[in-house]
Amino acid sequence: MQGARRPGCTPEKGQALKATLLLGDYARVSEGKLDLVGAGWVMTGPEPASFGIGLLFSIEWHETNMEHPFALDLLDADGKAVINPETDEPLFHFEGAMEVGRPPGMKPGTPQNGCLGLNLAAIPIPPGGRYEFRLVVDGDEDSAVSAPFSTQPADP
Repeated sequence: MQGARRPGCTPEKGQALKATLLLGDYARVSEGKLDLVGAGWVMTGPEPASFGIGLLFSIEWHETNMEHPFALDLLDADGKAVINPETDEPLFHFEGAMEVGRPPGMKPGTPQNGCLGLNLAAIPIPPGGRYEFRLVVDGDEDSAVSAPFSTQPADP
């Protein structure tokens, strides 16, 4: 059974769902745990990059059994979406929802973790720039988390 998000419910200030966003060479989720190989890089390119993005959500007890919608975007140094010149669409935009339950026998009040691993192949991020992947959960822009990185300049 899928839980429902309370209508109009957003976390109060200081009560936002916590999330961690990491860049690495490869990401996967296995048995409820996030595996991230080559985590923590901050430089890529200039050729199209293949990499993994690891998302780790810490969900408080009272926020379990409810959907938490999220959006992950690739932004430039000015905070604007990086546009694919071939399509005039954002180069990367991903939306999803995280929901975790309360396992039998779990002590009331215990927070739960939810994980997601994304792998991207040959993303043509423009060389010589500063970028960030930005994660917004439950529409709470004030609690967004980001993973900044740079691309190496193109060879002359």
